[in-house]
Amino acid sequence: MPNKENIQKGSIIFDVSKKEAATPQSGLSKLVEILSRDKKFIITSNRDTITLERLGDAVLVIISAPREMFSKEEFDTLKLYIQGGDNILVMLSEGEKVS
Repeated sequence: MPNKENIQKGSIIFDVSKKEAATPQSGLSKLVEILSRDKKFIITSNRDTITLERLGDAVLVIISAPREMFSKEEFDTLKLYIQGGDNILVMLSEGEKVS
């Protein structure tokens, strides 16, 4: 069994670049609390364009009810991220008007 000191922390990135309906500070605070409870994960937020460099070594990217469109480049980045064996949790909401 591995020693606790030898286990490297993984990072979880919450994307907040698309005016998400829920953020780590508003609406997802309980989830952040649970994920960071045992200090196994480093929780960060991304406010910039999504790139592979920004996603880095994250074990999970969380996108919560984005209100703006992803660019083709961002979509392609997320596709490559998944194809590389990484994880994305996307939460969507219903009922918002798009103008």
